[in-house]
Amino acid sequence: MPFTPKASKPMKIVFISTEVAPWSKTGGLGDVVGSLPVELAKRGHKVMTISPRYDQYKGAWDTSVRVDALGKQVGFFHEHKKGVDRVFVDHPLFLAKVWGKTGSKLYGKTNGADFADNQERFAMFCKAALEAPMVLPFGYGEDVCFVANDWHSGLVPVMINKVYKPNGTSRRPRSVVARDEIFFSPLFFSRKKFSAAAPPGRIPDERRPRFFFDRRRRSKTLRSDRARERRPSDLADRATSLTSLTSR
Repeated sequence: MPFTPKASKPMKIVFISTEVAPWSKTGGLGDVVGSLPVELAKRGHKVMTISPRYDQYKGAWDTSVRVDALGKQVGFFHEHKKGVDRVFVDHPLFLAKVWGKTGSKLYGKTNGADFADNQERFAMFCKAALEAPMVLPFGYGEDVCFVANDWHSGLVPVMINKVYKPNGTSRRPRSVVARDEIFFSPLFFSRKKFSAAAPPGRIPDERRPRFFFDRRRRSKTLRSDRARERRPSDLADRATSLTSLTSR
């Protein structure tokens, strides 16, 4: 059995991601957030992952905790597995949209056709994820390091610095932004900007390539991601790099 070094200064680390294998996955992001936290927990860190509840996950129980996230009431489901607290944000924008399709339809019904309210879904998710360590009874509190993964969690550091810290709600949290595939970052436009050129809520055709993901190109990337095996040594290297960065 390989030796796993213990951390000299254990941390409380919270991963925020729209994918976490085996519960939800479209590619490499889900694999990393499913496995890296386990490696960190082995080293003595207290680790939580937060992702949307896209389905009725067996083993995850309703915590009965509710919070307001950008005007919407969201709940939290929880499962402790392999030393990691797995938390799932519960709201119809996630469960009702993709129930039964969690393997690939997290962001849209089909390739190249993303949900028009993705910015709303994931802004709400970011707010709920920031509340989770403070309201759930698992011993995290506000002294944590958030690891925000990809654009879906991009508002996490913004909310910490522009909302939580000025209000005195959270003074100590740190955040790291991890990018899995920077090429697939979306651009969201104000509806008012295009109101004269298109019906309300519809992006003009000439703007669609800039607004929506190119799912056809991404599917090729995903196939190559799935073909690559993530070795234990890779996870160990990632764990060392992450804890070194967040402890600064």
